[in-house]
This record gives sequence, structure tokens and C-alpha cells, in this order.
Amino acid sequence: MARQGQTHEIRDTIRPGGGLLAVHAILCALLICAPVTAQVLLPSEGPSTKKECVLCHITWADGYPGVAGLLAPLGHELLLNGREARVSDEEMCWSCHNGYVADSRIRFLDGTDAHNKSYEDWTEHGDLPLDQSGDMYCGTCHTPHGQQMDAVYSFSPFMRSELRRSTLCLDCHGDNAGPGSNHPVHVKLEAALPVELEDSHVSADTLECYTCHRLHSPRRARLVEGFDRAPLCEACHEDQSIIRRTDHDLRTSLPDSVGPGGVAYGAADACAACHLMHGSRGKGLWARNLPAEADSSNPVVAGVDLRCVECHKKSAPGAEKAWRGHGHPLAQPVAECTEREALGLEDDQMSCLTCHDPHRWSRLEDQGVGIDNEEGTPLSSFLRLPDDDEGRLCAACHAKEAQALSSDHNAGTRAFAEYRAERPGQCTVCHNQHAERAFADGHRRATTSPTSSLCLDCHAGEPGAGGLARIGEHGHPLDRPLPAECGLPGYAGASADTLMGCESCHDPHVWSVTGEQWAGDGDDGGQGSSFLLADNRGAQLCALCHEKESAVIGSNHDLSWTGAAEIHASTAGGGNPPSDADTTGRNACSWCHASHGAAGERTMLALELGDGESGGLAEATLSWEPGSPEADQASWTPGARHCLACHSRDGWSTVVPEAWAHPQDVYTIQADGGQTGMRLITVDCGSCHDPHAALRKDQTLRRAGYLRLSSHEAICSDCHGHKALWKFGFYHDKLKRLRP
Repeated sequence: MARQGQTHEIRDTIRPGGGLLAVHAILCALLICAPVTAQVLLPSEGPSTKKECVLCHITWADGYPGVAGLLAPLGHELLLNGREARVSDEEMCWSCHNGYVADSRIRFLDGTDAHNKSYEDWTEHGDLPLDQSGDMYCGTCHTPHGQQMDAVYSFSPFMRSELRRSTLCLDCHGDNAGPGSNHPVHVKLEAALPVELEDSHVSADTLECYTCHRLHSPRRARLVEGFDRAPLCEACHEDQSIIRRTDHDLRTSLPDSVGPGGVAYGAADACAACHLMHGSRGKGLWARNLPAEADSSNPVVAGVDLRCVECHKKSAPGAEKAWRGHGHPLAQPVAECTEREALGLEDDQMSCLTCHDPHRWSRLEDQGVGIDNEEGTPLSSFLRLPDDDEGRLCAACHAKEAQALSSDHNAGTRAFAEYRAERPGQCTVCHNQHAERAFADGHRRATTSPTSSLCLDCHAGEPGAGGLARIGEHGHPLDRPLPAECGLPGYAGASADTLMGCESCHDPHVWSVTGEQWAGDGDDGGQGSSFLLADNRGAQLCALCHEKESAVIGSNHDLSWTGAAEIHASTAGGGNPPSDADTTGRNACSWCHASHGAAGERTMLALELGDGESGGLAEATLSWEPGSPEADQASWTPGARHCLACHSRDGWSTVVPEAWAHPQDVYTIQADGGQTGMRLITVDCGSCHDPHAALRKDQTLRRAGYLRLSSHEAICSDCHGHKALWKFGFYHDKLKRLRP
């Protein structure tokens, strides 16, 4: 036995795999170093309350010479690898935790553990101690007098601070847990922890640092190998893992481009392209730098849109789908929405994420990614809801416009078949969400409004073509100044005037303001539907701009009112008064005028002789004596043809004039017997008659016979002199008009 004061040294006993040898060496040292006079050995005779403590506190052994206190004093004779055998020496811990016991920390010895490092400045880490070299060691985080594992999820074995609320981690890593730029901790778990992380958890219901990180491992995070963090992220964010193979999985779409971490996307994982767990640049753990101010390529300066546009702009990874400041407005309040849970509304403000889920290619099971970099459609393209046959995406916020589904503007009708092949969505068949032109017309007509351009893209052409309601070559003129007092919408032209467009009379989303129901595919509607802005069954819409002409309402020329047939029946002469079938869907104006599909360019005339609806031109000539000017088709002007469509045999009117033609050419006899001719200004029915100035239903005389002027106001005397009064008064009498 060694005598008191003799120094003994234990070397090379603390090493990996040598735990048992180390413990035995320490116990032997206690026996060797004890003085001869001491009769107490270790273990002592009988149970000792100190037996667990003295495994580390060697100098506490009974009979150890003249030593007091908790730690061995400096200068004592027992050495471990050349240093005094102090309890706080890391090698004391390794004597057991070197692979011999189940709770081994052997990985700490090889220098690969993230916590086996030196710190130059330790002042910010409070009372956590370092070893004599200024390095972290076991005692920095552990003390054998700390809390024990006395409850499920307490998990603070010999820790200086508990792990359950990440307290110990945050003592040093507070910068990695601050709000905004780091993955949140202490957050409530919505569901049970994934099985892959069950063995790591330290809290029953919150996410903590130790949920993802290992404390004694060359890998800083669980489930992570190399640069691939996806398995760790997907353990909790399974719904986002379906980003794989989509265009937002930059491993497939941009494998050679270098991401924010300096690693090529192809060598990283699907999450790393956009997100950083610590030290991110913005909300959502955003990985890319975000500009503080707007520039020409990115006018969005705040919110989630900034993150999207930083990629989807020129000279950025998503330049092919760059947002150029056009399309659906952003940062607008969303007042009403029927699908708030399905849409990503942020503070009730419209954003990119309102319509798009950047992780999910499609909500439809049959619209999954089939190939890498597949081109999207209105049914996919990361849309939160599809623009399917029900138009679910757009209809969620645009309830009024969704009324178009109950009309022949439903893109599922046969009229849209050729357009759906190119633009398969319900609403996107007409609209662009991300283009300078809000409408999807293939050609922009520069001379009219964008709305009219879109309407004409489908409706221009001759009636009957392609199953669409074609407007024909003639109809109501567009791009004319609207009367200021009419109150109808229009568009701003080059001048200060508000110009007329299709939108001045039509709302393409609302089939009827009167509540009329669409009858189904092919129903073109009437004056109370047809997408008209106002009920036009009584010509109210027409009257807003044509106040003067609205005098025809209720007159004999208004064949839509109930007494019209009676007046025609009681009027002398032949003819066929209109039946109920004839009057259906017409108003006072539409008997003579057609806003779309007019017979000619003259004042939107609905009918002219020869169009097959009034017996035809050949039949009409039989109403007058052969060889007369009235029977000479060459003398019939467009205005005359229109009036004669009714005021001739087999026409609706019972009033058929015996004579009405006026010569269009006048000849004078010269002295030498020659003739000099001149062409008159066209003289036809409209020269004397105003078809809108009429006899009213109450028989109050406004101007008899729809005459524009009284006889004394006529200009007939310019040519006929004193005969003018006679000819004016008997113009339609084929005998009297020839006198005197």
C-alpha cells in the first residue's frame, strides 16, 4: 500500500470501450491511496449513503486523508491522465458514458458533435461554465445534481436547465429562436408527433428545439442526411410534401441553379429552395432576400406577394411565369367569400396565396403531376380551388358573376366547344388572371373597348355560325359618345367622351335582371333577359338614350301593347294584325329595329323586303299596279323597303298606301330639245314621316299620320310651287295626286 502523501497517477484508463476498466481503476485508487491507519475501505462494511456519490467524488471516501469539501483540492496526489482527479473533469463522465452504458455519449469524443467546440465570447451565455481551456464540456450543460427523469416528458436528466421548454438550448441559441426568422418553438401541436420523431420529444403538446435536433450527434438535425432536410420537414408537413415533381420542386425544374444557401437545387431538397429554418429573410421562413423597396420589376413591396414575385419576375428562377403587374388586382379587401377555409386569405386581403397553394399542384385527384415540369391548366397550376365546370375558384368570391353559370355564357354549352379546347376553364375561357389583357380574346381590337373586343371575338359574324348568337354585320353602332344623361356605363375614348361599348347595354354575367330563368343551351333570351343591364320589355333601356324616339311607346307602331291588334283590326284595309306569338319577346323598338343582326346599316332596321319574313320582294310588288313607280323595285330605297315590309300586302299593317313612290331623277327640257338631269336627295317614306311621332293609346293627337311637318311647313313648294299643298295632301292617292 502506498503511504500518505504519495502521488499516484492513473493513465490511459479513460478511453472508448474502457468504461468498466475506468470505474475499477478509480475504485482501486481509493484503496491504494487510503492511509494505513484508515480502517474504512470502499465499499464500507454495511450500506453506505455515500456509495453513489463517491463513484465521482473520490475524496469523499471514508478515511480519505484530511480532505474536505465537495471537490478534490488542487495539489492532491491522485491524478487522471496527468491532471488532478477533479469531479468536473470530462474524463470522469466518459469513464461511464463511453459505450459501456446504454446512455452513451461516445460520439462526443470524436470531435464531430456540434457542441464539442470552443467559444471566444461566453459572456452572453450566463452562468453556463466552460472547462479550463475555454471549451464546452459535459459540465457546460449537465450537472449530476440536476433534475432526474421523474415524469414523462420531463426529460431533464442532470441538466442545468430543463429541456421541456427549450430553456437550456435558448440559453445559448436565443438567436435561433427569435420570432420571424426562425422556425417557431413552444407552438401547440395540432396532432400527435409523427412516429419518426416520437423518441425525440420532450413535451406532450408543444414543438421544441429537441423535437428536431439531437444534442449528441454529428448530425445537427434528425432525419437529415447531407443537404436533404425534406424527410424532417415532411414528418410534420406532410401536406406540403406533394410539391415533389411540380415546377416548384426546383430539383427538377432548375437543378443546376444555385439556391440561397450556395447549394445547387439539384443537390438539395424540395424545401430548401424557398425556406430556411433559422436566419430566414422573411415571413414563412423565406430563404431569398427580399427588397426593402419596389422596383420596376417588382412593384409589390409588402406581404406574401413579395415572396412570390421575387421568383416570378424577370432575371429570377420563375421568369418564365413572370408577373408583370397586370391581371387580377392584389392587396384588395375581400369583402365576401364563401370558401374562406379553402382560400389563403391573409387579413382579408387579396394576395397570390388567396388563389394559389405553392405546395399543391391540384386539388383534383385526376390532375396530379404526370411528368416533370408539366404545364398547368385552370384545373391545376397550384390553384387552391379549380376553375372547373362550376367555376369554384372564381365563384368563391364573385358570387354575382357566378350567375353566368345559369346562362348560355356557361362555358360548358356547345357554343364554347372550340374555345374550351384552348382555354379549358369555366371563367378562364374569357378571362386572364396574369396578363396585361384582362380578357382572353385572341386579338385586341384597338378601336373599341376591351369588353367589346372580347364580345366580338365570339359574337362577330353571320347569325347561325358555330352555334353562337352572332350579331351580323349590322347593328347598334359602337364607339359613339353616350349621352351624358343616359347613365349607362361606357369606356374612356381618346377624347373626354364616354364611348359606347357592348358593356353599355349588357352585363355578360347576369342573364336577367327581371328574374327570368335561362331555358337551357340555345336559349337566346328576350327583352327581359339576354344579359341586358335593365328590363327592356317596355323599351325602358332603349329610352335611356333615345328619349325623343320613345314617343313611339304605346302608339300604333308599338305592336307590343295589348291594344295594337285591335287597332289594326279596326283600321280600314286588309292585312294581318300580329298574333300573340308574333309579339313575344318584342318591345316597341324591336318591331322595327334590331340591335344585333339588322337587315342593313340604315338605322338598325330589322326588316327589309326580300329578307323572307314578309312574303318577299316579288310578293310585295303585287300590291301596286304593274308598271307603276311603286312596282318598280329599282326605285325602292332602304327606308321604303323597311316601311313596305309591313305596309304592303301580306304585311302586318292594315294600312297599305295606293301610291307612295317619288321620282328620284328630275329632267328639264332645254331649248334645243335636249335634257338636263339632276339627282334629288333621296325622297322616301322617312322624308315626310317620323315613325316615332305617333297617335297615342289615349287617342291624343301628337301629330297625325306620323308626319314630320304640317302641310304649310313642307318643302314641296320648292319644286311644285302652288301645287305643293294639293300634292302633299293627296300624296298617297294614286288619282288625286296627279291633279291639277
